[in-house]
Amino acid sequence: MSLLQTYRRLGSAHPKYIIAVVFLSGLSGILEALGLVVAVELVGTSSNLFGFTSFSFGLRGSQGIVVFLGLGTLSVATKFLSQYYLGKLYALTEQKLRTELLHKVFRSDWQSYLGLSLGKTNEMVLGRSQLIAITVSDLTTFGSEGLSAVLCLCVAILLSPPMAIGVCLFGFIILVAYLSVKRQLNHHAAKLPSLSSYLGETIQWLLSELKYVRASGGEAMAEERVSKILSEYQNSTFLIHFYRNIPHSLLQFCGLVLLAGVFFVSLQLRWVGLGEALVFMAIFYRIVPRIQLTYGNLTNLKVREPLVRSYHEYLDRVSSLPTARTGGAPLEFRSFIEMKSVSFSYRNNKKAGVKGLSILLKKGSFTALVGQSGSGKSTVLDLLTGLLEPTHGQITVDGKNLRDGDMGNWRQKIAVVSQSVPMLHATIAENIAWLQADVDEEKIIMAAKRANAWGFIQSLPQGLNTNIGLRGMTLSGGQQQRIGLARALYREPEILILDEATSQLDDISERRWLKEIHSLRGKLTIVMVAHRMKTVQLADQICVFQNGEMAALGNWQSLSRHSEEFNRLNAITLDSEVNHPMKPTDENPLH
Repeated sequence: MSLLQTYRRLGSAHPKYIIAVVFLSGLSGILEALGLVVAVELVGTSSNLFGFTSFSFGLRGSQGIVVFLGLGTLSVATKFLSQYYLGKLYALTEQKLRTELLHKVFRSDWQSYLGLSLGKTNEMVLGRSQLIAITVSDLTTFGSEGLSAVLCLCVAILLSPPMAIGVCLFGFIILVAYLSVKRQLNHHAAKLPSLSSYLGETIQWLLSELKYVRASGGEAMAEERVSKILSEYQNSTFLIHFYRNIPHSLLQFCGLVLLAGVFFVSLQLRWVGLGEALVFMAIFYRIVPRIQLTYGNLTNLKVREPLVRSYHEYLDRVSSLPTARTGGAPLEFRSFIEMKSVSFSYRNNKKAGVKGLSILLKKGSFTALVGQSGSGKSTVLDLLTGLLEPTHGQITVDGKNLRDGDMGNWRQKIAVVSQSVPMLHATIAENIAWLQADVDEEKIIMAAKRANAWGFIQSLPQGLNTNIGLRGMTLSGGQQQRIGLARALYREPEILILDEATSQLDDISERRWLKEIHSLRGKLTIVMVAHRMKTVQLADQICVFQNGEMAALGNWQSLSRHSEEFNRLNAITLDSEVNHPMKPTDENPLH
């Protein structure tokens, strides 16, 4: 999408601000030009070197000074209002761009979302949208300042045709200079989108994995990698700045030579009076800066064009993604959830994630999913939450197809505790309430106690009001998982999904945690994915997965007698626990 297409699309959302900016800027230019006419009358002309015409308003003395001051004041006031509306246009455009892209990302279906680069998406939402908003402002300024320059030039023609010809000559010089550097500007500007995206993705990855990078002694290599990208990026931005300033510097030099000539004929040769020279400089320095500003906007737009184009290419890509299904009737979960011959395959992977799965989850039951990594357990959880839809078969809730239900309403009934608990850079209380506007402190404390988290929370410097830092890094992994369980219980869900939720806990904490989970049997429907087999001993039913298929189904006792795969998994777990026992390591790092 070109800059003009971008401008038409975004500008059409806020036409009144564009009209206001152009009108007020043009009006400011007219008032300023009229002020120059009055200035010529006040000074008077004694020679015809600059070709001053006899055009006048007939103003003299104090009357002319008052009119000159009034026109100047009105020009400044209208220019201020023009900048005010330009600021509003910028802010609204930036908001529209960010909201539009985030909405499309949020509404994309889960498989499509997994294929997006988080670093690039972050850069587009935060950095690139701001740049495009600035570009829209510059396009508006380009038009409004160009209009003002034309109006001032018309007045210059009216007052002094030779002077107007001189100003046009300056415009021609800057145009020729711009065309001479245009190719280099385009070449280096074209590099910026890919460099910017790669830099953003690299930095985001390094910051998110800094613990691993530091623990493995990789800081120097990480800095070197970032430094190479920054060096290439810096080289391109430097050359863009260098070539962009060549016409500007040339124009300044030519202007300096011209003014030196004016001073020479005024002060040395005395061909014109000092007053006429001052009027000439006043007119010159009101028109030429507008030409410079117009050129500056033009080069800025040319440099940003590849960045704008890459944003729209990314937006088009996100817009073309399949969207998550919305609408449907609310689903009531009273008796059971049934998966009937469910199969699922990821779009970019021919291998099936789940094949021919049939299982009944009764309300209030405790179901465990076990199996080696990659056997399909997490895929089943994503199918139950509606993030993924079966390729074949169906999932029903009390006989109604989950596909036809309101997914937003369905997910309100579900709480998920995962192996890696997402943490806000906020307080303990805000992390347990998790994005909910109304925080019930008594309810938070009750949820924390049930999750075996209240003890360590009380030991923190400010209790519930303790800020846990970026990604909860001031808490241990076990503490984060207990906060995750407290968050789930705070929601009072009907279905509790536990995805390796005890993996970071030591043996003592795990036993306490499991005790609370077992106390919820009959109150909540629990679905638990686990690798440590002892955590699922009391489950009502255990699904054993192997290569995407359910190899066996039953309780602990029946599977111990009849399932070879179950006993193999159990033996692996026992061997791991004997050779690598879990030790209590869940200390509070804030102490």
